[in-house]
Amino acid sequence: MRIILFVPFRAEGGSLKNLAQLLSAWEKQGQFAQHQITLHAVQESVQRIASQTGPIVGLHIAPIPSGASRGLGRLLYDRLHAREQLQALRPDAIYCPGGTLPTGMAAPIIINYQNLLPLQQQLYAATQNLRLYISQRILRQMFKRSLATATVPIFNSQHALAQFEALMGRPLPHARVIPRAMENPIPDLQSAAEL
Repeated sequence: MRIILFVPFRAEGGSLKNLAQLLSAWEKQGQFAQHQITLHAVQESVQRIASQTGPIVGLHIAPIPSGASRGLGRLLYDRLHAREQLQALRPDAIYCPGGTLPTGMAAPIIINYQNLLPLQQQLYAATQNLRLYISQRILRQMFKRSLATATVPIFNSQHALAQFEALMGRPLPHARVIPRAMENPIPDLQSAAEL
């Protein structure tokens, strides 16, 4: 199976922990010998993940231009380049930990939501920065479009799910709640590979 981790953002905080834990668990369970797993990410995220996990034998890297990591650059990358680059990798499944999925992909897509900032009603007051405000408004629209088409959306809490259901104006029956970014030690769950 060809699995793509789609990371067109600078991994930090919970998203960085999530990715490091996921890749470490997959390495421990031998998933890299069974599947072709590709990290499609901006170089800064690749470096940050590697600093948490160390080198992972069998992990393929497909770089994304660094300008695609924020705001308008992310939107342009999504609209103009993501589909073409991802289709060249021939994915059987795509995991999107950053809340946005690439436009027009036919493969099953699992999408993970942790960032509630774009849903703030008083977004400018929360950011105090016009550039960040515009970036978060763009991200909110990308979240909404992605939620409408993702195969399975995952939320890190029931509260986050409720916030996104309010954004969509309807329930999200295919959504799952999986608490994320736990501190170590991580319980040795039998279903950890499913994550």
